[in-house]
Amino acid sequence: MKRAAAGSVPHYRVHPLLRAPAEAVHQLSDIGEARVEDDPELAPGHDACAVCAGPLDDNPAACPLCESVRYCSKTTACKTQDAPSHAAVCSALRCMRQADRLTELEQKESAEPSADAAPSGEGAVSSRAQTQAVSAPSELEQFRPPVRSQDGWQYVAPDKFLCVYPRPEAQGEDDGEGQPARKRARKPDSSGAPSTSQGATAGRGARAAGTAALGSAALLPDQADADNDAQLQLASELAERTAVLSYAYTAAYALQSLPAARGAARRAESGNRPLELVVLGAAADAELGDLDSWQVVAAALNRDVRIKFVGPEVPEDLADTEEQRGRVSMRFLQRTYEARSPQSGATPDIYFAFNPGFTCPDYEWSDTVKGLARAARSPSGGGTSGSSARPCLVVATNTSMEAQMEAEWLEEYGWRADAPSATNPYTSLKLIQSGTLANDLYRKNAWLVAYEHREPQPRPARGGRGGGRRNAKAAAKRAAKALFNAMVAPVARLLRKR
Repeated sequence: MKRAAAGSVPHYRVHPLLRAPAEAVHQLSDIGEARVEDDPELAPGHDACAVCAGPLDDNPAACPLCESVRYCSKTTACKTQDAPSHAAVCSALRCMRQADRLTELEQKESAEPSADAAPSGEGAVSSRAQTQAVSAPSELEQFRPPVRSQDGWQYVAPDKFLCVYPRPEAQGEDDGEGQPARKRARKPDSSGAPSTSQGATAGRGARAAGTAALGSAALLPDQADADNDAQLQLASELAERTAVLSYAYTAAYALQSLPAARGAARRAESGNRPLELVVLGAAADAELGDLDSWQVVAAALNRDVRIKFVGPEVPEDLADTEEQRGRVSMRFLQRTYEARSPQSGATPDIYFAFNPGFTCPDYEWSDTVKGLARAARSPSGGGTSGSSARPCLVVATNTSMEAQMEAEWLEEYGWRADAPSATNPYTSLKLIQSGTLANDLYRKNAWLVAYEHREPQPRPARGGRGGGRRNAKAAAKRAAKALFNAMVAPVARLLRKR
């Protein structure tokens, strides 16, 4: 924390555990790239040297600070060569490792038997119970609905987290986050809209108590080190909570801010009907992690919302059921979307796909995307009977490179981005170490883009007026695409494995 002058507002820095990671940090040597090409299953930094991808002996060298990236111990050359790249992630990896140790310690302490413990042998907790009991925070722990022009976790999270993830206007000058400052503080929500998890808005008394909690949690200047357990526990708690809430908050943000999604929401509003959403590839540990959190979409738009969660990983106990959470009605379908029943109703207004892996060879999305394209071409596209409006597809990805690769893939099916991909203010703050390149970190839902379906334009006839310019432009585009593919091929292949 940065020291503040007497009587001034203290400045805080974003905790290293919560800072946005740099992309594509990991660098392989020429020998390392050749070895990975020969054996795509290698994971440099994990089961092979981070630089040369050579085998690790019985006593491999690892970074002494984070202990999370390993090198061959035959020589220090690889470790020395990797020093500039590793320096960009070492602090975050160190915090991640320490946070894991604190979590393990807490789990060991909580595992001690107590008189109130549930009797053993009751069987596994159902997925429905898990989605309802991800967390049961008090009113002070409630996350607030988002407000346009004040986007980001700093404005919706409980105030106790401000000392580890401050608002831009309260950040120190050397924070390094690069976020533009906003002069207006977030106004307390008095609309009566439900907060997430419990669906109740904290009152003024809760806000005041939350501010008091911030004061007690704020650390002295000498305690602002990343190793401080109190700071680290707060940062870890915020990261874990946003990992669950990111899906619903990202949807709410997209409906308020992305032009294509905002237009679809306005059409539903003008038709005086509920907004129809479909979440593709829903899973218990992701989009279904906290069902109550989806009330934030209705709260942000102040209207009724219907959501279909579709995917082969929808839990058995939720499959083919319906639930009502506040102003949000939910339906759960354990299937791929192209296998939906013809009687499933009108075409949705918006499809959401969170980290879908369209280009990952482990998943098959072609039939689903073709089905979405057919729905977009249908006369009833747009959710209302007889409407010519087309639904849009909102896609969240982990990295900008993945966003670019998936944009190229979707374009083959007629889906065109309404704007370049942009950072998502409601990304999960939980850092994840890549399982294929140890120096690469990422966060889920970090990049966001909306697509609309457009029929492919017929190719212009060769020759004639303007034909030369069109052909030259097409040739330049093909050359640029080939150059891009050649430059990112090794990293893109590894990203698809992740």
